[in-house]
Amino acid sequence: MKSKLSFILALSMLSGLLFLSGCAGNGKEDVTTPYAVTDDVNGSGGTGVKTNEQMLGFASEDNGGSKFVILQNNASDLPEDLYAETTNGNRLNDATYARLLAAEEYLGIKFEFRLEPGQWNSKMPDMIYNDVASNSESSFDLVNMGLNTGIMGGLVGIYLNVNEMESVDLSHEWWVSQIAEDASVAGKLICLVGDINRSTYGYMGCVFANLEVSETYRLGVDYYKLVKDREWTVDKFLELTKAVAHDEDGDLAISPDKDIFGWANVGIGSRVMWSCADVNLISKDDAGNYNWVEALDDKALTFIDKLYRASRQNNVFYFGSILGDNGGIKPFADNRCLFLTFLVYTAQKLTEMESQYAMLPMPMFDFNQSDYISANMSAFDAVFFPANVKSDDLSGKVAEFLGWYGRETIIPEYYDVSLKFQYNNVDKNVEMLDLIRARLRMTSNELFGTVGNGIGLTAMTLANTADSGFYSQPVSVWKGKVSQLRKTLESYMQEYEE
Repeated sequence: MKSKLSFILALSMLSGLLFLSGCAGNGKEDVTTPYAVTDDVNGSGGTGVKTNEQMLGFASEDNGGSKFVILQNNASDLPEDLYAETTNGNRLNDATYARLLAAEEYLGIKFEFRLEPGQWNSKMPDMIYNDVASNSESSFDLVNMGLNTGIMGGLVGIYLNVNEMESVDLSHEWWVSQIAEDASVAGKLICLVGDINRSTYGYMGCVFANLEVSETYRLGVDYYKLVKDREWTVDKFLELTKAVAHDEDGDLAISPDKDIFGWANVGIGSRVMWSCADVNLISKDDAGNYNWVEALDDKALTFIDKLYRASRQNNVFYFGSILGDNGGIKPFADNRCLFLTFLVYTAQKLTEMESQYAMLPMPMFDFNQSDYISANMSAFDAVFFPANVKSDDLSGKVAEFLGWYGRETIIPEYYDVSLKFQYNNVDKNVEMLDLIRARLRMTSNELFGTVGNGIGLTAMTLANTADSGFYSQPVSVWKGKVSQLRKTLESYMQEYEE
């Protein structure tokens, strides 16, 4: 990477970022400067332990400026999670760049990035496999790619077991412990998820509610109160969608550029809704292995029926993209749509919307659900370590440093400043964003549903909601697919036992 700025300049810039973040009310002590000393500043006999050393659990070291190669997902719709080539005046980019400089200084290394597509159908796992199979030293010291990419590769042995890496401490607050627990199988964990990546929080599912449309149709709903009173359920959500419909051109079908309708749903928006309603097609056995359920239970069938009935109404519009002429952003921003279901980062695409909107968690299945669940769509970035890295100790320390620095600076800048105040236009959404983040977990649907892509059945696409699709004939469609899905996932789970 280009090191055009001195480390001192990076810290100066970082200081300004921290001031602005502090103004947003995060109330945290400045512990981001890599050499901030907690005591004995004047040689008065204290321990002289540096703040980051206390938090990280390891001291700075000099690795002689050795090259540290990161294979990085550069998918265009993901935030630049780890990579920033230089400063460009964008605060998040500049904070990301400052983090790289700080890590280089603290660990005595030099970063080099290899940028590759890292979401669906990526070749990144193949590149890692070829390296490991060659019995040579890995070309990469750390890999940052879509979680589904790493799992869809169908390989476990090409990655280090994070649970056995001595320099990685999963109890640190910058790792999402629930995801680490859910993703561990037979004591093995091949991915690391947390504040190292912005997309961890940008890819959480949510519902955007257009408050002007709600008022125009006299719905009389306080969405924030619904959430707080635990009345924000799937039934309530679908009930409200029915109340908003106007076929402007009289063609008995939703025209996204003309009509008014209740629900604009990206296909994977409903897919994440399954997880948030705690309706899972994958179960975990007593031995900790995951597998597809043999048959759909009453809860799943009820949930499918509710969504299918909604899809047959002429006030719900389904689409495959968030943007474009047939996307969901424009009708929602133009006050022709009540609900938009997708992911939290969509707020950045609504910054020019004049009308106010609520940002809400995905609805609960019903009142019996113990709490709201925030599920990620599994394309968010996660960290993987090739099994033949040059030094698992150094690779783990780099991940820890980047995760810690992300926790202290980049995630507050993204989540507490950008999402809550720059992109958001209603004060009450701040509390909702806190609730969504606090309930974050990885459900089995998204975690291993990409193996064989059985999770694709839950997306509300035209094919899945057609007369012969999964939503219209769930029992027969599932019966026809589950046998092969189970074989595929069982084969993958067996790799954890080897």
